[in-house]
Amino acid sequence: MTMADVLTVTLVLLGLLVTLPALWLFLRALFPAAVERSRSRLESSPGTCFLVGLLPWAVFFLVGLGLLSKGPPALKVLGFLLFAGGMLVEGVGLAALSALLGDRLPSAADAGRPWRGLLRGAVCMELAFLLPFVGWFGVMPLVSIAAVGAALLASFPPAGAAPAEAA
Repeated sequence: MTMADVLTVTLVLLGLLVTLPALWLFLRALFPAAVERSRSRLESSPGTCFLVGLLPWAVFFLVGLGLLSKGPPALKVLGFLLFAGGMLVEGVGLAALSALLGDRLPSAADAGRPWRGLLRGAVCMELAFLLPFVGWFGVMPLVSIAAVGAALLASFPPAGAAPAEAA
């Protein structure tokens, strides 16, 4: 591995670390109700979110990346759609988790700026992801799977909830 390779990997990771919180802020602004429902699911039942997210996470990412890397063009398109859909679902869940973490790390500077909690939670979560081995192979996959599960559970009303009335 040359110095250029190391620099490339470092800059790509740095770019991801800067842009992911922006994506999560964007998703919270675009889908506030879905992010809030995901947040409440993560807060009330994180274990359920993890269990529900296991199979969809594997399909979205492992199967999606597998199809994307090998096979005819039609399967590559399917792999891309699976992977991109998984990233969107996971993004909503990670935005919710960032908001939850930010709410649990309050600051007086948040008055009138509700987005700052999500940003603080996103930075905290990203720093946990960077921890060698524990963050890479423990925190990141567990959080990703739970985020997918929370976003999917947020798509359905909780058991025992009254159906919404049509206006």
